[in-house]
Amino acid sequence: MSNKRVLVTTADEGTWPKNEPILFLGEWCRQYHRKESWSILDAEVVSPYGLEPDQKSKDHQLLIRVYAELLDELSHELNRLHQCSHSRRYWDIVLGYWLQRFVSVCINRYHGLMHALDHYDISEVIVYGNDQYRLATLNSYGFQLALYNDLWNQNFYKRILDFNGISNTRRVAVDDEALSFQKSGPLVEEKGFKVTLKRIWKSMFSIFLKNDDAFIINSYLPVNTVIKLQLSLGQFPSFWEQQTTDSTEINVTFRSKLTLALQGHTGFELFIRQLLPECIPTCYLEGYKKMVDFTTTLPWPSKPKFIFTSNNFDTDEVFKVWTAQKVEQGIKYYVGQHGNLYGTWIYHTHQIPEYSTSDKFISWGWGSGTSHVVPAFVFKTANLPVREKCSGEGILLIERTIYNRLATYDRHHNQEIYQQEQFRFVNCLQPNLKASILIRLANFNLGLWSDKRRWHDFDSTLQYDAGTVPIWDLINKSKLVVHSYDSTGILETLSLNIPTIAFFDQFYFDEINEEALPYYELLESVGILFRTAHEAANHINKIWDNMESWWLSPELQAAKDKFCHQYARRVENPVATMKEILQS
Repeated sequence: MSNKRVLVTTADEGTWPKNEPILFLGEWCRQYHRKESWSILDAEVVSPYGLEPDQKSKDHQLLIRVYAELLDELSHELNRLHQCSHSRRYWDIVLGYWLQRFVSVCINRYHGLMHALDHYDISEVIVYGNDQYRLATLNSYGFQLALYNDLWNQNFYKRILDFNGISNTRRVAVDDEALSFQKSGPLVEEKGFKVTLKRIWKSMFSIFLKNDDAFIINSYLPVNTVIKLQLSLGQFPSFWEQQTTDSTEINVTFRSKLTLALQGHTGFELFIRQLLPECIPTCYLEGYKKMVDFTTTLPWPSKPKFIFTSNNFDTDEVFKVWTAQKVEQGIKYYVGQHGNLYGTWIYHTHQIPEYSTSDKFISWGWGSGTSHVVPAFVFKTANLPVREKCSGEGILLIERTIYNRLATYDRHHNQEIYQQEQFRFVNCLQPNLKASILIRLANFNLGLWSDKRRWHDFDSTLQYDAGTVPIWDLINKSKLVVHSYDSTGILETLSLNIPTIAFFDQFYFDEINEEALPYYELLESVGILFRTAHEAANHINKIWDNMESWWLSPELQAAKDKFCHQYARRVENPVATMKEILQS
């Protein structure tokens, strides 16, 4: 056991003690661009929580059980508070995604902090000194943003310390005006010419829209496919946009009326029940009535044939409330596959709201053995041409973003391992191939990972794109696309017969379900998929000068086609396929 250390939980250097041994709760405290500050300290980092397969499985089972129990109680409580009588399915559509993430974050923060307190000799824990701080955000997207915020996380940890009666804390002053995290915004905000064109279209042709038109929004289908699909359904094409209402401030008195059962619960499960009323976003409490009233003013079909989306089920609060209302009126609700992991990940699919609440889930090829999942095709590449021969120049290496701290386990630790594997891959390439590589950095990490600086410090001669050039422009110019993690991009490039190599470590392979594993192993057998960066790079070194003979070999094409038929399917007539699925 080491000497006593002061536990620090955030990257805010203003909370770090001077001239004392420090224990950082996780790697997120030590931001790369501030390395000169923390590298000189007498500091250690707590071992990562929740990465062992058994612990991760236990935490996932806990998440699903607690989520289901809380959803039952919240459905009753919110009906009481809002004087309504909606079904459990209604509330699952409206707040299910936020609730699952909230439970996951609670598991991570609570057990991660207790793990440190139980296993390290800690003299004090640093906490911010503002008891008036409120954890509620405006909506579910604001909640995701809050997870990046040091002040929000510090106050979350303070709640855990207070709950467990831990008094060996050291307060650090914080500005009085910072009383809550109240930022908001859509996950993806459309801008530019396409938005203007949609609005002009809507103003010119709104007279052709009917109240029983099928409501299709953010389907992930190409625009021309969406137009043809709507025409085939006998309706004038429409392009609906995400709607938002004015934000509503926290009302402590009102939200104190939200109570969950506490008796019979102890430890973590008592903590989460006590904390939830403080954390639930204002759009589900103080602003809920305003949002319901707003849905009555929407220019959307009043009695749509069905509702179909591949994206808005997550953070689009207005869409979710409107959809939940229509579902209770008997309108069918269909959801399309959003990207990868569906049908392949052991912690995914049947336990997530877009799957459990929809009348029909439309996949990119896989089925579940039930009528609920209907196989279709890769939506996003439906109108793109298949590559007939090897063309283009150079290697495109597509990087993973650093995820916010949403998981039950420590994602930052995994990202550190992942980053070193990327460097190893580039180092193993022959000099001429290393010179030809273009590294596509993640374009959504809020600057927390310092991708540019990490790569520059590793090798300043390498070329990279910081997410500014459209990804398909880069793919179309490249001779070979390399995916360094289990991504949506693998499904997209394979479906278009673009020469593809993927590598990801045992961490990812351990999370592939039994049904999907043989298909991934099939890609391994023909040199498309590898378990180490070293193996992937050596394979590229060998096949680069004879790329076409490798990629177009009958054995590889057969294996790739079999995988794609299951998880990245193409069809001859996407419009007819979707019409049949949506109308059946």
